[in-house]
Amino acid sequence: RSLSEKTIGRWLRQCGRSDDVLIATKGGHPELATPLTPRLAPEQIVADLDASLVCLGVERIDLYYLHRDDPGRDVAEIMETLAVQVRAGKIRAFGVSNFTQAQIATLAQFSAVPIVSTQPELSPLRIDTIENGELDQAMAMDLAVLAWSPLGGGRIGDFRRIYGTLAHDFFRLLVLAQTLKRRMSQGAVVRPFGKLDF
Repeated sequence: RSLSEKTIGRWLRQCGRSDDVLIATKGGHPELATPLTPRLAPEQIVADLDASLVCLGVERIDLYYLHRDDPGRDVAEIMETLAVQVRAGKIRAFGVSNFTQAQIATLAQFSAVPIVSTQPELSPLRIDTIENGELDQAMAMDLAVLAWSPLGGGRIGDFRRIYGTLAHDFFRLLVLAQTLKRRMSQGAVVRPFGKLDF
């Protein structure tokens, strides 16, 4: 558990924390043994955050993502828990991963601390994010977009595995390329961390 955070924590201790390094991590993911049980109760958010701080060996995380939503949890309670962590100096800003457009809009309604980033699955093998309005919402809300699984879970490097997908979706991929080219020329889609306005 937390192997990536521990590895980065060791690296940070060896190199020394630099202001050029933005620390981002996630919490609130269901336990592997109970993947369908959400984990966004206040005590779970705080426990995950505190564990991340220890593993990383830092006092504050720059960008903290909620990994999954909890439809049965009071949104105001989730947002207040995050706001308390920001005021306590444990996190600088927060974002969401795997949240729908409606979930993001709802969170924003209850948030005293602005959402600064969204992390949808986005790769040439999954372009729904561009077609379904997720990137449009990110632009409208001024959210930085950080794709997860941008190489399609490693499948993009194996042409034999993806040939059927690429052949089937070739037209969609051409449209995607043109759309991305146009949006990037407008300065949208992906913004560098320097523009997160921390």
